[in-house]
Amino acid sequence: MLTSCVWQGPLSVPKAVVNRYMNPAWASYNEGLTSLTRAKAAVKIASKCGHFIQKDDPAFVAAEINTILNALEDRK
Repeated sequence: MLTSCVWQGPLSVPKAVVNRYMNPAWASYNEGLTSLTRAKAAVKIASKCGHFIQKDDPAFVAAEINTILNALEDRK
């Protein structure tokens, strides 16, 4: 039995099942959530990231934080 995290997804579901069936459903759900915002800027999706975006793509998160901080600084 393979128990490495490479072969197992959340709740010990095989990664192939997660990638084939669960991830597309979550992507569709999250895409729908973007229509609920009143944001003037485009909603950005951190593709290929899991629940912990800061771990999966720290450069993306850092760049977005800098964008927000710069926008706040410009408001002064």
